Amino acid sequence: PAARAAIRRGKPTNHKVFGEAQALLAGDALLTLAFSCLAESESPDLRRAIRLLASAAGPLGMVGGQVLDIASHDPGEVILAQIHKRKTGALIRVAVEGTAALVGALPEQIEELGFYGENLGLAFQLADDLQDYDPQQPEKISYVTRFGVAETQRRMKAAGESAVKALMRFDETADGLRQMVQFNSGRV
Repeated sequence: PAARAAIRRGKPTNHKVFGEAQALLAGDALLTLAFSCLAESESPDLRRAIRLLASAAGPLGMVGGQVLDIASHDPGEVILAQIHKRKTGALIRVAVEGTAALVGALPEQIEELGFYGENLGLAFQLADDLQDYDPQQPEKISYVTRFGVAETQRRMKAAGESAVKALMRFDETADGLRQMVQFNSGRV
């Protein structure tokens, strides 16, 4: 039975050809595409929110970021930024963008809130990297491992400032979002 499970339709299965992790991620990507199909039959606001979620979770978002993470052994700055942007950053961004879409925000408001979410996502991941850092057993892929504690803290602060700056056109109704940046900074 185990030998048969490695062959489907006379060919090796994805997990034998590409590895178990890649096969699992391909499945995740296909599942996410189902959300896109669902988005075709609902209200415009719901369709948009579902599309945003599918994009953030799928091959251009979290799943794609996880692929980069698994495949990278010593990523440079550009790849490291892509990993963080496409994983945590994409999910935090879509939480903000999707909510804005569901309440009927204007496209430019959604874009600004998306920029906020992307920067909060990066700041969140940098805070995680700082929290998880163990000099005795450093993670293979981490801003702290690549740039050190001080530079990671500087980047976290800059990302938080960019997030808050994206909220400039919003009044006190966005104070909760501003507080999320402060909360994140306080985690480290």
